[in-house]
Parts: sequence; C-alpha cells; structure tokens
Amino acid sequence: DGTNALQLSAAEITRLQRTVGVPSARANANLRDRTFVKKLQAKVGTTRDGIWGPQTTRALQRHLNSVNR
Repeated sequence: DGTNALQLSAAEITRLQRTVGVPSARANANLRDRTFVKKLQAKVGTTRDGIWGPQTTRALQRHLNSVNR
C-alpha cells in the first residue's frame, strides 16, 4: 500500500497543503484522502491516481525544491 510511503502529522499535512497550494477536500485530510492526493499530484505534475507512493514523493520533493529556490 503506497499510502505508507510518507508519514506526516496533521500539522505537517496542513503546512504541506499551504506550501503546495492544494486545499483539502476535508478539514482533517490525510495522505489516504484520495481527493487530496489527486489534487496534490496534479499540482506537482505526477500521475493522478490518488495513491501516495514513491513517484508522488519524488514529484513533491522536486516541486518543493523548485519553490524554495
């Protein structure tokens, strides 16, 4: 199950949502929230399958690195 590829607290997910600019479908979204993950995947330019896995992690890292330059 790819959703275990990254473990974040609720506060870290909220910070990630703000940084990437992807609002949650629910106030308590997590990495198993397929709607949130699909929106994030679209924003970071990876396959929108709604499953958090290594490809999503790499795309997110590339995105965050480009934003922080």
